[in-house]
Amino acid sequence: MLKPKLYSLVFVSPEDRKEFILKNFTKLSGREMARRLDISSSIVSVILRENGIYADDYINGVKKSDIKKIMDEYSGKVTKVELMKIIKDRLDIDLSYASIKLWGRRFGFKTINQKGKDAETRFFIDGNKDNLAVDNILMLPRNIGCHLLGRNLTGDNLLAMAKALELQRLTYDLLESWIAVNIETGAKVETKTLKELSEICGFTYSNVHSNKKDFDRSVVTKGWIVSKQFGNLEEKANEKSPAATKQQD
Repeated sequence: MLKPKLYSLVFVSPEDRKEFILKNFTKLSGREMARRLDISSSIVSVILRENGIYADDYINGVKKSDIKKIMDEYSGKVTKVELMKIIKDRLDIDLSYASIKLWGRRFGFKTINQKGKDAETRFFIDGNKDNLAVDNILMLPRNIGCHLLGRNLTGDNLLAMAKALELQRLTYDLLESWIAVNIETGAKVETKTLKELSEICGFTYSNVHSNKKDFDRSVVTKGWIVSKQFGNLEEKANEKSPAATKQQD
């Protein structure tokens, strides 16, 4: 004896069948709709296609483009768990962690980076960590964000201080240089970046960070004394100062 199909909607007209599919395709899978209507999944797919709906364009009944848009907005700003909540709130669908991981990889979503050389620090402009609105999230490089931690700044005060620190960092980057002095010959090499200096002098980039530092914060590696300087700061200031200009005249 055949068991009755639970929730089966048999004896419905083609019009009713079509209405049911178009009304529920965002809530039920094609297989589940086919089971309830006692028809094949291919018939469900045909009805959807005839109405301009293609299963490959949807995830759990929601357009992939809508999910991708959210992932693009929040890439690098939230965790996967937080993204699950955001998608639930905005699109009213429940995506599992595995689905977020899968589609995030396909759509190029990157989780918030809080480790490594390129780590960033996250701030919530209104001070509310539960407010995950994209315009409430401020991402700053770690070397800038570290100066704002513990200050409890919010709103315009936070944005103004972040801007000031970014400008200060930019100034340092423009004036910063690296110098290596050969211990035996006294030859001096100066470059803008440590990587460039290491390639010229033949020492390993990472050695500068791993070797013991002297009292003047220089590093000895492969016969070179390596140090960072902002020596141009004073020179450039003197070049532009009224006193220096007057002396040149």
